[in-house]
Formats: sequence, C-alpha cells, structure tokens
Amino acid sequence: MRRAPLVCLVAAVVAVYCAFSSTTNAQTTPSPPDITRILERGKLIVAMTNFDVPPFFMTDANGRFYGLDVSLSEGIAHALGVPVEYNRKGQNFNEVVDIVARGDADLAISKLSLTMARAMRVRFSDPYLVLRHGLLINRLDLARLAKGKKVSDVIRGFEGSVGVLAKSSFADYAPDVFPNAKTILFNAWEPDLVSAVSEGAVSIAYRDELEIKKVMRGNPTAALNLQTVIINDTRDDIAIAVPWNSEQLRTIINLYLARLKPLTVDGLLDRYNEIFPAKQ
Repeated sequence: MRRAPLVCLVAAVVAVYCAFSSTTNAQTTPSPPDITRILERGKLIVAMTNFDVPPFFMTDANGRFYGLDVSLSEGIAHALGVPVEYNRKGQNFNEVVDIVARGDADLAISKLSLTMARAMRVRFSDPYLVLRHGLLINRLDLARLAKGKKVSDVIRGFEGSVGVLAKSSFADYAPDVFPNAKTILFNAWEPDLVSAVSEGAVSIAYRDELEIKKVMRGNPTAALNLQTVIINDTRDDIAIAVPWNSEQLRTIINLYLARLKPLTVDGLLDRYNEIFPAKQ
C-alpha cells in the first residue's frame, strides 16, 4: 500500500513533463515555408491588374480602394495576422498569373478565371464565384443572320466575328465555343469592345455574365442595339491563384472561403450598385 503515493508522484511528474513538452513543441515547431515567408516579411503581397475591375476592385472619388477582391485580400491577411500590400504591375489577367508563378506575390485575387493553361503554372483555391458565359449581340447582325431561326441555332453555327478581351480566359475559350467564327482581340472591354459590338464592327462580344449585366444595367439604352444571351451550360470559375508550392496557404484560403456566404452575380451587383450611373 505504501507504493501508491510513489506511483501517483511519478504519474504526476510524467503528466507535467508531457504537458510542458507538448507546449514547447507547439511553440518551436516551424510553420510551413510558404507561411513562414509571409510572417517573416510581415505582409501579404496580393497581385491584381493595374486597371480596376468593378465591383471586384476599384477606387472611389475619395481614393478609397475597395471591392469584393479587396475584402477577400484583407480577410485572408487578417487571418494570417499581417497587413496587405498590392502588386498592381500586371497589365492583363495573364500577367497577374505570371507574377504569382514567379513568386513576386503570395497570391492573386483579381477576378481570375480558373483555366487549364493557368492551372499548369499555379495552384488555385476553390472558386469563390461561379459565372456563366455571356454574349452581347448586335441586333442588326442577329436579325440578318437569324432569318427565322432560333438565336441558339444562330450561335451554335456562328461564322461571323467574335470580339474578346486579349490575354483573358475568354480569348482561350472562343476558338472552342465558336470554332467557325473569326476571333478579334481587344485590349479593353469598355469602351473598346462594347462600342465595337454596338456599332457593328463585330457581331458578338463574348465574356462572362457579370460583365454582360454590368453593360445593360449601366446603360439602359444599350438594349436598343444589343441583345444579351447567357449560355446556361457553361461555367467560369473565379478563384485565387497561389504559387504551385504554397499548399499550406491554399488550405488556409479554402478554409476562409468556406466560411463565407455564397455569392451570386445579382447579389454582387446589388451590393456595389454605386458603380452604375445615378438615375436622373
């Protein structure tokens, strides 16, 4: 019976040692390299295009930089315990991916479409927004081509001109979606490509449904010259790009995104409705 206190004492010492050892290991175990790099630098570097893309990122009259992608950037940085620094050297969406692939930014949140070509160079998070493909069609050209046929039939076998934004995901999609059409590249969506389809310089402008809806909401008279089509059996996944070896950061990003409420196109446009001209 006299051995019981000794057994209890040994058990207590072991318990204290284990607790101390566990705490010490937790304090000294290094973070994965991708996280350590951010923490030691003391900031999260986020790549975006050098032009604004409302409502994802934009600057108001007072110089405030805000939008959906800005909110996501700040939220992820807050989860890591560091501030954000924006790298806005990318002149188009593909260049933003290049910046991440080179390791010049920790991630890119820049309304980036997840494509096969991009996924061969960087990793992507789960999508935080899923868009469908959309079309702006010149009404005069459509009437000339339709001749009583359904719009869907005209689009399926379309052989005219399709305008797309250069070095965007839709420049990659166009040859597959419109194999018989002539693809024409534009450097800017507005006013360049939108004006071109309104004036008949191209028959179709091809982009995602959000940009199509922005045009129609922002200019009520656009419906006089343009017809919109949303292609329901398509999807354009918008996701966050990270370097191929930043798997731990990707995990953190996915955990953060999973806690957010699902986004819809109309809900997003309603949230940032100040991007549209005030009604007179």
